[in-house]
Amino acid sequence: MGEVTGDFQAALDAFVKQFGFNKGTFVLRRLIKRSTAKVDGKKMREIVIAFSINECAKVCGLSEEQVLKGTSRSHAEARWKAMHLVKFYTNASYAELGKLFGITGRAVMYAVTKCREMLEVPKFERQFNERYLAAEKSLIAYITKIKKDG
Repeated sequence: MGEVTGDFQAALDAFVKQFGFNKGTFVLRRLIKRSTAKVDGKKMREIVIAFSINECAKVCGLSEEQVLKGTSRSHAEARWKAMHLVKFYTNASYAELGKLFGITGRAVMYAVTKCREMLEVPKFERQFNERYLAAEKSLIAYITKIKKDG
């Protein structure tokens, strides 16, 4: 039993290290309220993608069309946020996400990596991080509601 407890503690420490205490606590509280409702993987991905794009557009003050097709830096950053959220919460492959977003898997990999880099420097990318966290919080609440409502 002691070995299992040690493994659990190590996993919990790694989780807190990766997400931070406040964000980790938020995620764990949402997981505790987890439902037994079944939503198949493909349908869930489609729902998460649509919601992520919509939410990233909303928090960035853009239209969905601008998020998907826009060429400015703010459009690209909103798109990066959406791709990162979808990748993280669905664990879809880069190629699969590329098909869904209408770009190459390599472009999705770049977007996810770029977003992760910007999230690692919250001091310099404060607005980006605040918008990402707002979109993520809404996405987590939405996923929880989907699972709860079935």
